[in-house]
Amino acid sequence: MGESEKNFTGAWNFGMNKKSVLNVEDIVNRIIHYLGRENLQVKIPPNNNLLHETNSLLLDCSKAENLLGWKPELDIEKAVKFTCDWYMQENVDYDFDVKQIKKYLELIKK
Repeated sequence: MGESEKNFTGAWNFGMNKKSVLNVEDIVNRIIHYLGRENLQVKIPPNNNLLHETNSLLLDCSKAENLLGWKPELDIEKAVKFTCDWYMQENVDYDFDVKQIKKYLELIKK
């Protein structure tokens, strides 16, 4: 394997831009909304020290940005909606995936 080919091996992260970062509660509330489950509520235990998580979980997308010239195109609202649409689909198949890709391509052209 040539040296330049090694740049394209390994893990790749594709995620949101840093302006779209939300906390977990906000993401969960958006998912609840898009799934049409407003009867559900996020409950955070009063003593959540046992549930410690880092303050922010961010994907490092710099490899994709630098080597591929890639950048995130969807804001957080559209990204969460696309994900929820996919999960709500009873039969995710080739045709559904192609339809969703076409929808994505239409959105990023605007």
